[in-house]
Amino acid sequence: MRLPQFFKPTPTISEAELTSGLRWLTREGTVSLGFNSITTSGFLAAYALTLGANSIHIGVLAALPFLMQILQLPAISLVERFRRRKAMAVISWFIAQSFWIPIALIPTFMAVPGSRAISLLLALMAVRGLFHASTNAAWNGWIRDLVPQPILGRFFRGG
Repeated sequence: MRLPQFFKPTPTISEAELTSGLRWLTREGTVSLGFNSITTSGFLAAYALTLGANSIHIGVLAALPFLMQILQLPAISLVERFRRRKAMAVISWFIAQSFWIPIALIPTFMAVPGSRAISLLLALMAVRGLFHASTNAAWNGWIRDLVPQPILGRFFRGG
């Protein structure tokens, strides 16, 4: 598979590239936290209730992200096999995020509230979780390679 130059690993990075990468990592973290607070908090629960969810559905919906993290174990073997952390993280992230489109469109092609609508929401969130677990496995290795060991703890602590 031919990857764009952006995705190809490099053996070393310059000080300027490191500084830029760390700046972008901070921006990405800020945007990700904001996006996650919008898509996976009370808004998602309210949307599920609108689709016809009961308390069990809400509990499953809340547990799915944590349950799907077990899939990081097989994803780690894929990351190690292909050795393309950046490409795997970015591609699986885009696939995971693309699931928000059919999730948002559920009311346009199903009766709401309805059991089929909430079942589809749970199924789409589960498949999204699969790709999100793959993203996390690749991202952790990629970022570990980017952030130098001497500042690793300080960088993620914010100090």
